[in-house]
Amino acid sequence: MKRDRRSELMAGLFVLAAAAVLLAVALWLGDLSFGGRYVYAVAPLEVGDTGIGDGSPVKFSSITVGRVDGVRPDENWSTFLFRIRVEADVVIRQDAVIQAVSPALGGMGQLLVLDPGSPDSPQATKEHPARLTVGPNPIVRDVERQVGFGPEQRDTLQAAIADAGAALADLAAIAASLRAELTPADRPNLLGDARAAVDGLRALTESLQADMAT
Repeated sequence: MKRDRRSELMAGLFVLAAAAVLLAVALWLGDLSFGGRYVYAVAPLEVGDTGIGDGSPVKFSSITVGRVDGVRPDENWSTFLFRIRVEADVVIRQDAVIQAVSPALGGMGQLLVLDPGSPDSPQATKEHPARLTVGPNPIVRDVERQVGFGPEQRDTLQAAIADAGAALADLAAIAASLRAELTPADRPNLLGDARAAVDGLRALTESLQADMAT
């Protein structure tokens, strides 16, 4: 009888231990903790291009404080509503500054809490969510800082690209006008003149390089 009771006790302890292990695994896989809370954030549809989805980490000062628990569009398909599960002691308020950033090499995006909000602001709720914007990838941002590529250089590059696009459009218009005016007999002569001009520029460049080398 004692052996039977001992066997039953061991079996019961084994079942309890197995249940505890399964519960721990479930909590770990879901990245859940007792006493967690939900906060909400709303974002434009462009945030869908950042790879944010269920399970995406939510970080504050490089520390994971929660995960995205759900993403749903509104009835007009104009914004996304994010449900975020955060740790019990984390408070994200309605005026919080949150950015969605895409991963550097594929995978899931993440939410960066740049500012959890002012103390006098209420907690972000489903009815009054925080605002979420699309931010630059942190790795790309760090590389830009290292090479000295800031907002001023970015604006200059964008202006140069716009000017180049306008110049290409003008060239296309000039080429179309020339094609309309030239006869088939004139086209070979024009092509020959263009080739001669290119050859002349090449010869001039080679001559300058030779002079600089001596």
